[in-house]
Amino acid sequence: KIHQVRMVFDPDLSREIMPSLTASVRNRQPAWLPPQLVRSYRLEVKKEGKVLFVAEDQENHQRLVVARLEQPLVCDTITLTVEGTYGMDAARLYEIMVY
Repeated sequence: KIHQVRMVFDPDLSREIMPSLTASVRNRQPAWLPPQLVRSYRLEVKKEGKVLFVAEDQENHQRLVVARLEQPLVCDTITLTVEGTYGMDAARLYEIMVY
C-alpha cells in the first residue's frame, strides 16, 4: 500500500542566490523561476487501468512536491505527466519516491 508520492524537480540549485535586505543586491537577483522547473504536472495512481488518485498543479513553484493520498492504496502503476516548465522544452525530474 502507498500513502505518499514525493517528486523532486530541478530548480537549478547551481544558480547563485544571495539573500539580502539591501536593494542593490536584491535588484541583481533573477526575478523569475528557473526555466527547467516543472510548472504544471498531473500524477495518477492506478490499479488495473483504473485511476484511483490524481494530484495536479498548473502553477507549481516548489522543488519538492508531496502528494498525500487520503487513504493508503494498493496500485500497480504511477504515471507522472509533465505538462509544462517555466521555459525549457524538456522537464527535469531528480527523483520520485513512493511510500
